[in-house]
Amino acid sequence: VFRLDLPIAVHFEDGSIVDETLPLRRREELLIVPIDQRVLDVSIDPEGLLLADFDVAKDDASWLAQAALGRTSVERARALPELERLADTDERARQALIQTMLQSPEPSLRELGTRSMRFAGPACSVALQRSAADDPSPIVRRAAVHALMQLYAQGSWVPTADEVERLLTLRQREVSPGVLDKLDALFETIP
Repeated sequence: VFRLDLPIAVHFEDGSIVDETLPLRRREELLIVPIDQRVLDVSIDPEGLLLADFDVAKDDASWLAQAALGRTSVERARALPELERLADTDERARQALIQTMLQSPEPSLRELGTRSMRFAGPACSVALQRSAADDPSPIVRRAAVHALMQLYAQGSWVPTADEVERLLTLRQREVSPGVLDKLDALFETIP
């Protein structure tokens, strides 16, 4: 017997959100929701109540909406792998990753956003440098320096003299041993 009450949140264009519970009685169910306005996203288990891994197929706009409109860090975090996939070709995905990394109130979500920053370009390296220098959480700062080191190793980022100088200044004021270790490893790779 397969029985599960699956919470979903439907985000509408007017900003309203309708919370529903989908009673699942089989392994696969078809959900039909009558609506009278445009749906931006349907988020499955938005509160992260179920210990489950979901295989969700959505269009790109829905993943972007989930990252931006999600009410919980769990809901927004579930969109990050898709944003990382889209970031190579979609400016909106890159901006959503940067916003997650720099503006999320939860350090764990900022760290996940930082780990997803793999796209090439100045916007990525500038945001990572800002996170490495300014984030209040040492876990996020360490992840940002690690991401910069990976971009450098891939040839996606070559620091300018000014950027190296800023990183050296950061090294002098940093107090976290983990961040200091990552900064030292970065300086060992940069000539």
